[in-house]
Amino acid sequence: MTSPLPAEPTRINPDAPEGRKKHRGNRHFHRLRNSNSKFLRVSVAAILATVTIGGVSALELRKDVTVSIDGEDVELTTFKSDVRSALDEAGYKVGENDVITPGLDASLASGDTVSVDRSRPVSLVAESGVIDAQTTAKTVGEFLSENGIDPSALRGGNADDELPLDGSRIEVAVPRVVTIADGNDELHREYVFGNTVREAFERSGTPLGQDDIVLPAADAPILPGMFIRVLRVTHEEEKNLAPIDPPREEIDAPELDEGTEEVVTPGTPGEREEIWTVTKVNGNETERHMTSENTITEPVATTVRVGSKKAAPAAPAVAAGGTVWDELVQCEATGNWNINTGNGFSGGLQFTPSTWQAYGGGQYAPEAWQATREQQIAVAEKVQAAQGWGAWPACTAKMGLR
Repeated sequence: MTSPLPAEPTRINPDAPEGRKKHRGNRHFHRLRNSNSKFLRVSVAAILATVTIGGVSALELRKDVTVSIDGEDVELTTFKSDVRSALDEAGYKVGENDVITPGLDASLASGDTVSVDRSRPVSLVAESGVIDAQTTAKTVGEFLSENGIDPSALRGGNADDELPLDGSRIEVAVPRVVTIADGNDELHREYVFGNTVREAFERSGTPLGQDDIVLPAADAPILPGMFIRVLRVTHEEEKNLAPIDPPREEIDAPELDEGTEEVVTPGTPGEREEIWTVTKVNGNETERHMTSENTITEPVATTVRVGSKKAAPAAPAVAAGGTVWDELVQCEATGNWNINTGNGFSGGLQFTPSTWQAYGGGQYAPEAWQATREQQIAVAEKVQAAQGWGAWPACTAKMGLR
C-alpha cells in the first residue's frame, strides 16, 4: 500500500481561528433567533432552511466503508461514489495485477467492504528453467497450491513463508519414481522429491530416524528407478515390576547333624521397579537392557539354623569267625550272607543259579541267598577246588589270594 487511508473526516478545532469563527456564527444565530423583528426572523428562517437542506444532502453523500488490504482492514470515510475514486482519494495506487473486489467501477454505499489483494512477482525455478509469474497469494504454500505443485517439492525455505511485495524466488525439485520398502509397509513405487535419500523421506513426511538403517545410504543421490530399503529402529522405555528374592541368614546349630537345616523364620520377597530400554527393528524386539531399578518393597530375610555336628565315623566291618570266607563275603557283599539284589548273583559269595546248582547247592536251598553261611561255604569250597580263587577275581586279588 502506497499510503495510509484516512480513518475519519477532518474535524474543526474550536480553539483554532476557524473554530472561533464557527462559535461566533453560533452566537449570531442565537441573537437572530431571539429577535423581535418578524421580517428578520422570516429571512433568517429561509436561509437556515436552505442550509439545512444542503446539510442533509451532504450527509447523504458521506460513506463509511471498510478497505481490506491483503486481509488487514482499514476504515475509510469518503464522499466518492465508486471504488476507483475512493481508492484514489485515499492515495492508494492500484497495481496492474492487483485484484479489487468489487471492481474498480463498482458503486459505493455506506457499510460496503472493498477487498484489495495486491499482486507479487514470483520467479519459479525448476530444473527445466525459470518461470516469472504474478500472484496474489500471501505465502509460498498458497502459490504452490494455486499452481498444482506439491509443497514437498519446495527446495529451501518453508511453505509458510510470506511472499514479499517486491518479488521472490521459489525453487522446486522435479519428482522421480523410486521403489520403496519402508519398515513393515508393502513394497511400492512412489514419486519423491529431493536430491538425496534423506531429503526425499523428509519431503514425503516420513523422515529417517537417527538409528534407522537405510540402503543405499541416507546421503546417496536419488536416481530414477532406484530401490530404497529402510529398517525402522526404535528405542522404547519399558517399566516392569520384579520380585526380589529374600536374603538367607544362617545360624550355626552345633546340636544338629552336618547337612541338616531348620527354618527359623521364613523370608518374604520384596519388589522393585525395573526400567528397560527395548530396541525394536520394524516393530520386532531385537535387544533389551536394564537402565535403572528402584526398590519399592524391601525383602525380609529367611533365617535358617544349619547343623554343624560331625557324624560319628562308621566302625570298620570285622569278618565273623575270622575266616577267609568271611573276609571274601565282606568284599563281595558287604558281609551280608543273604543278599539278593536281583542282578543274577546272590548270597554272600555271589553265586549264579547255575553255579549254585552245579556244585550241589540245590540240596540246601533253591538259590544261594536262601542257604546258611555254612552251607554257602561248603559249596564255595567245591568251586574253589575246581576253579581256584579266580572264581572271585576282583576281591581275591584285593585280598592278595592270587
